[in-house]
Amino acid sequence: MDFVDAMQAYFAGEKLTLKQARNGSLLIGGGWPARWGAAGDHLVVSLGSLRANLRVAQAVVPRLGSVRLLRVWPAIVNGTADWKPILGEVPGRPGFFMNMFPWMGFTAGPISARSTAELVMGRKPFMDLEQFSALRHVA
Repeated sequence: MDFVDAMQAYFAGEKLTLKQARNGSLLIGGGWPARWGAAGDHLVVSLGSLRANLRVAQAVVPRLGSVRLLRVWPAIVNGTADWKPILGEVPGRPGFFMNMFPWMGFTAGPISARSTAELVMGRKPFMDLEQFSALRHVA
């Protein structure tokens, strides 16, 4: 059963990644926070995060309401306070480019790589990258 036209989709409105494998199974994610277990030595899935992730996924693809959940897992991921990537040339370091796409790096990898490649080749990126400047984190 095909839920999405492409093998992978990125939804920028909220935290969601959605990938469909050739066998039809789906991987639903998006960087929702986990929590530390009672002993504080391992992560456990946050039911609140799981519910919120599934709510967003079903809002984007309503047919997901009929699928069964097989497994879930927590993970540690990198991030920025504003949930935005850091893309572009590092100020004061000509020729040194950053391409850090937190939370959704796997899914957003192709578009951030394209933007960085355009910069490295001296081309104007297809979109304005100013909002992703590393300078926004400098006080």
